[in-house]
Amino acid sequence: MIKILCIGVLVALPTARAQQLPPVRPLGPIERVSTEPLRAATTAVALSDGRVYVNDVTARRVLLFDSTLSRAQIVADSTSVTAKAYGARPGTLFAFRGDSVLFVDPASQAMLVLGPLGKIDRVMAIPQPTSGAPFQFNVLAGSPGFDARGRLVSEISVTVPRAPQGDPGKQLMQPPDSALLVALDVVSRAIDTIGSIRTSFPRMSFVRDANGDITSITGTPVLLPVIDSWAVGHDGTVVAVRGRDFHVDRLGADGQWQSGSKLPFAWEHLSDDAKTAMIDSAVAAMKVRRDSMAAAQAQRRPTPGAGGARGGSGAPAPAFIDGRPALTDLPDYRPAFRFGAARADADGNVWIKTTTLDHDQPVYDIVSAAGVLIDRVELPPFRAIAGFGRGVVYLAVVDAEKVVHLERAAIRRK
Repeated sequence: MIKILCIGVLVALPTARAQQLPPVRPLGPIERVSTEPLRAATTAVALSDGRVYVNDVTARRVLLFDSTLSRAQIVADSTSVTAKAYGARPGTLFAFRGDSVLFVDPASQAMLVLGPLGKIDRVMAIPQPTSGAPFQFNVLAGSPGFDARGRLVSEISVTVPRAPQGDPGKQLMQPPDSALLVALDVVSRAIDTIGSIRTSFPRMSFVRDANGDITSITGTPVLLPVIDSWAVGHDGTVVAVRGRDFHVDRLGADGQWQSGSKLPFAWEHLSDDAKTAMIDSAVAAMKVRRDSMAAAQAQRRPTPGAGGARGGSGAPAPAFIDGRPALTDLPDYRPAFRFGAARADADGNVWIKTTTLDHDQPVYDIVSAAGVLIDRVELPPFRAIAGFGRGVVYLAVVDAEKVVHLERAAIRRK
């Protein structure tokens, strides 16, 4: 018995050492801060000479900053009468060829090629596949880009069949639990499915009357979804971070996925009491939000007889009900990350924004191209990552006046 225990300890020691977490360290010093006021800076794409394109989605502008971040040139704006129109909806900005970037306007289905001189070099229509659903960009899901074969990689949702119309009773609309990663050849318009991503959506149930009209809609949120995240690296490598067991998969040049080892993580077990507290808090927040929406709707409600009925059937608007998640809807361990967690830097690494907090700030796990956790970084307060350059990271920061600025910080202290 003693011999068996000793062997077990000797086998476990290398594993325990391999699973040790690197210490959390602060980011390197902030080198530059922009003076141009921004309303948002969701994406920053650095050029080879240190200049950087920025997508200010709230103000609907694309700007090109010089290498010192002291001067900014407006490349696309929201003035529809100019030749620099941004578009009516939030656009997507990502690296293209050389020192050019692509700006995708979903409203016009156009892609603007922005050159190194800060001008719109040309405009291309978003190429659509020869068959199947239209190609769309999900700006909230991941970071689109071009893979090593020059194909445009993005995420598309799986189609969900709608509940049959006209049947009375309660019907559940089951949301998809996955989405597809696809690669589109912009020349041949051939589209290939290259992988799948685990995702999550609220559950929706409808109650219909005998006429088929919806009388109530119940939405039940997913409070702690176990999902995947993905990104496209500067070299065209497609990476997917798997949330179920926390590891990184990479799409090789041969079209095959290579699975990395499980990453070390301090998993937090959730007791039933902790789950109940989360559910109670979420339900209370939903009630506050629903009451506020109902009050605002009541102020806009037309007077009786003024045509306030919904549709041509004369049926009243359906009631919206907040569903309460069950304890079994929550995982037993807090997920390692949330939506949009993965970002690829300019040095071949993947940054994963985890649910771990250090000094009330989220911790980023940095995983190398070999799939190994090599570093853990904590950002300064009120910052979010906008993009990367060689050895630097670009941050969006909100000042005391609620104005957003762009910062460039060294990843490591010298």
